[in-house]
Parts: sequence; C-alpha cells; structure tokens
Amino acid sequence: MTRPAPRPFALSAALFAAACAPAPPPTVPTAPATPPSVPAVQAPAAVSGPRWVVRTFDVKSPRDPDCRVTVRSFAVSGLADAALEARINAAVAPEAIALQTGHVAQPGSKSTDATCNETPSTCDATEAGLLVMCRTFDGSRGGLYHNAELRPTLLDDKLLSIRHEYDFDGGGAHPSDGVTGVTIDLRTGRLLDARDLLAQPTQEPDWISLLPDGYVKKIVETSGEANAMDIVSFGIGTLEGGRELAAPLPFREFYVTREGLALIPIVPEVARVFRHDVPTIPWARVRGALRTDGPAAHLYR
Repeated sequence: MTRPAPRPFALSAALFAAACAPAPPPTVPTAPATPPSVPAVQAPAAVSGPRWVVRTFDVKSPRDPDCRVTVRSFAVSGLADAALEARINAAVAPEAIALQTGHVAQPGSKSTDATCNETPSTCDATEAGLLVMCRTFDGSRGGLYHNAELRPTLLDDKLLSIRHEYDFDGGGAHPSDGVTGVTIDLRTGRLLDARDLLAQPTQEPDWISLLPDGYVKKIVETSGEANAMDIVSFGIGTLEGGRELAAPLPFREFYVTREGLALIPIVPEVARVFRHDVPTIPWARVRGALRTDGPAAHLYR
C-alpha cells in the first residue's frame, strides 16, 4: 500500500510523570410434618456462538532475569467453520507469535526465527529447549525482551478483529512499541483491507476530518506542538500479498469494534507514544465512505 509520507517534524521535550451468662440448653428441632419444598436448580444454559479464552506463552533466560519473551494471546471456539477455527488458533497461538518476533527460536531453524541460530552468542537456551535472544550482536548489552498482547476487539458470527500491542528491545538504539491490528472474515477466511470496507478503496477519506471530537486537541496538548498533527497520518490500505489467513499474520494499522473503525496513528518512531492512543471513528460518522455490501456492513447498516 502507499501511505502518505509524514512531513519532517521535531517533537518538544514535553513528550519525554466486635455477660458471660450461661447459654440456654440447646433445643432439639423436630422434623417437620412434611419436608420443605426445595426449589429446582436449573443447569446453566450452554454457551453457544463464537467465544474466546486467553492463552499465554512465557519464556525466559535461565541466567539473565531481564531477558524474557511474553505473549498473551487467545483461542477461539464455537465458530461455524471448524477448519477455519483451527487455522485461526494456529495463527494466533502465543507460541507462534513468539517465534515470529525473532526473539525466540527453535534450535536449528532457518525460517523467521533464525536469529539465534545465525548468531548463537546473542541467545540463551531455556529449560524448554528453546533459544531466547538476550544480547546485542556485539555482546555489549543484555536484557533484551519482547512483550506482546493480542486481544479480540470484536468477535461475532461474521468477523474477528484483533488489536495487537507490543513492546520490545531488540538490541537497537532504543526499545520500541506500538499497536497494530488485523480483521478476519469468518465466512471466507480472508483478511480485510480497504477493498472490503471502503466504497472507494483507492481514495481513502480525509480521516483527520472524521476523527472523534477532541482527538486532535489531545495530540496537540500531549506533544506541546501546535502542528503536531503534521506527523500523524491514518490509512487502511490494501494487502500487497495474498489475503488468505496464514501465519505470520500481516498486521495493519486498523481494527474494528462494535462502536466503530479504530485507526492506528502512523507516526515516526520518535513519536511512537501516539500509536497507543487509537481513535475509534463511530460508524455513523464514516458510514458514507463505506461499502453497503461489505463484510462489516452489519455493524453500520
């Protein structure tokens, strides 16, 4: 996808605080002439429909207490399509997400988790037999880590939308953090992008003009800069590769909720604090730009 390039901008430092009489003899109760009636206890109704439960993966170095990878994710159940359910659970399994970070590796792997196998000195072997990346390539600094949380923001019989929040230190000049999202059509198994949501996918709306009241003011006050929005852009975009559900998940800069469309701010790394303040544009406000027959239309028709 093509995103608008942010204009150069420098942020201010404001960005960077409860007598003792004997008791009467006890009385012996007599049995009632007829036994008391006992209300019937009904079994709880069976839970039906799509639902999810939390799943967690946590691995740490046996010698560096600061070196740890923690992924909090989930598993879905009750989907109409059992095969799709299995595919989703495989893609969002916390173990799978951990391997995709590059901070955890299976010994001998040469895929996306190959860092520890290519530079063994950066990693420690865990009790579970995995490798976890703990040190920079030159060995000058340890304590590397990665934390991630995947949480459904919407799960019904038609869509599963996920917010992915992360923070990590991968040995670069500074740690990083942010938010991404992904939305899955539970009828087709396809990943949604602008073509599924927008009436004109190649001409996205002026998102800033549709933001919730007060959002721009909050960004300006947080940054201390009157023109802070110059470095913030928004976009749904289109997936450049295939749109079929597969791991690793191609996270995007949006997710959906029952209330509206959540757009993740696209900002330079120096302004990454803004990534976590995700505005949700109410469906009523953006309805005019949306497809009337799209996979998410049940949320705003």
